[in-house]
Amino acid sequence: MQNYSIKYSGNLIHILFLAIIVWIAGIIFAPVFANSNYTSLKNISDFLYFFLKPVCHQFENRSFQIEGHALAVCVRCFAIYFAGIFVFLYYLLQKQIRIFSRIIYAILFFPAAIDFVLEKFEFYFDHPITRFITGFAFGIVFFQVLLVAILHKKLPVFNTEEKSMNKKLVKRIIANG
Repeated sequence: MQNYSIKYSGNLIHILFLAIIVWIAGIIFAPVFANSNYTSLKNISDFLYFFLKPVCHQFENRSFQIEGHALAVCVRCFAIYFAGIFVFLYYLLQKQIRIFSRIIYAILFFPAAIDFVLEKFEFYFDHPITRFITGFAFGIVFFQVLLVAILHKKLPVFNTEEKSMNKKLVKRIIANG
């Protein structure tokens, strides 16, 4: 198994890294503000819960708690976003995007998928730690693939020769697995 990488430059990764930090801050501050004595902070908390509702079921029994209030997303969703911080930080420090083999992606992806399906069909009820671990593994795959897709397809920072080499590299990876 060989790992490939795509080098990048520019500020897009910095902007996305900042966005994921703001997103997670909103998730964490929702319960903190809900416990506040100030009406304006409680209103911000209500908005954060409302804003994040479309991306998560927000079941309290499946969420971490802060001061008696659930985070604005469940444990699994929080772990996915939390993994995003590590993926972005890794790539900011390394200055390249690594493309792994399909086996590595499967090893990280399938535990979360199996965990989700088994719980969805009530074969078993998992523990918050299990949700966090499988969500984190899935988050690594999700954000890593997202970065590869964004940087390979959308950024004009690659010169023509690099872009041509990167397209050939991605096609070869897809063909060979």
